[in-house]
Amino acid sequence: MPVEARQSAEGEGITLHFAAAVANIDDAVEVLCGFLRARQLGPVLFDVELLAREAFLNAVLHGCGGDAVRFVQAELRVLGDRLTLRVEDDGPGFDWRKALAAAPAMPDTERGRGLFILKSYADELAFSSLGNALCITKRLAPKETT
Repeated sequence: MPVEARQSAEGEGITLHFAAAVANIDDAVEVLCGFLRARQLGPVLFDVELLAREAFLNAVLHGCGGDAVRFVQAELRVLGDRLTLRVEDDGPGFDWRKALAAAPAMPDTERGRGLFILKSYADELAFSSLGNALCITKRLAPKETT
């Protein structure tokens, strides 16, 4: 199943829906980046791409266990001086409080740096109580909001 994308009627956001397969992550990120490029938001492109990739990968691998029968939903919205990306999977969630309190993984390990990356590049992170949804906020510089 390919990535399904739908823009909001007002044009300030886009919603994605895709099967929880690693192969769909590149396509989903490209749709988001295209949305940002069309709104001349290139200066935040690197940060948003990195944040989206990490959030999507966590949703696919950890939230859905890589089970392509499950789904990931995402919504990107640009309102005023903020960009928000909400990513939700239909997995059981995780104890994000414990994970955020843990020390970051060592640089030479292959896994375990995802939350550190998210905290480093996002201006705000908010998890659902269950831990299967994440809202990432990125502030836009004044010249980016025109």
